[in-house]
Amino acid sequence: MIKNIAKIISGLFYPLLIPTYGVLFLFSLQTPLLYMPLELKKISLIIVVACTLVLPISIIPLLIKLKLVNNIYMSTRKERFIPLLYSLFCYTIGYYLLSLLHTPRIIMMFYAAAEISIILTAIITVFWKISIHTISIGAFWGLMLIIWNQFGINTFFWMNISLIASGLVASSRLALGSHNIYQVYAGFLLGASSIIFISLL
Repeated sequence: MIKNIAKIISGLFYPLLIPTYGVLFLFSLQTPLLYMPLELKKISLIIVVACTLVLPISIIPLLIKLKLVNNIYMSTRKERFIPLLYSLFCYTIGYYLLSLLHTPRIIMMFYAAAEISIILTAIITVFWKISIHTISIGAFWGLMLIIWNQFGINTFFWMNISLIASGLVASSRLALGSHNIYQVYAGFLLGASSIIFISLL
């Protein structure tokens, strides 16, 4: 029962979904993004979904067929490296396309933080199995902090919701035996610090 719940939580917060969640959240807030032309919002969202979700996940069936990964969760360090590099390639294409549209800085920051996280995760994965799930949710929490700082919007409620979600995600990864407590904490810190670092540039 507990493992089934953990699998559902892990699925809902699958790392490739977080960029889409983040952009949709940004579009819903009372920020200057509200005044973006609807067509630009649609195109930006399509790019994000295509380059951070559809394209990265599309290679997984091929990798499974080639026996380079066992399943969508890529449980071992060895399984993660090629998908991470391919994801970085897809994310880079997305970043370039968004830059051509002169997409608002807050979206570009969130996107750039995701790219930095992928690079660092790929490096760390050579030596250690850090939690990609908590990296993603950590970046989302960091986004709430940046919104508060840059737009003066009180996102305290959503930061708390993000923390609760982070706890659920971390607990699910531990319950499934995918990570130890140090790996989930390190993931959250890496994700949050990546976007905070980008915002300071």
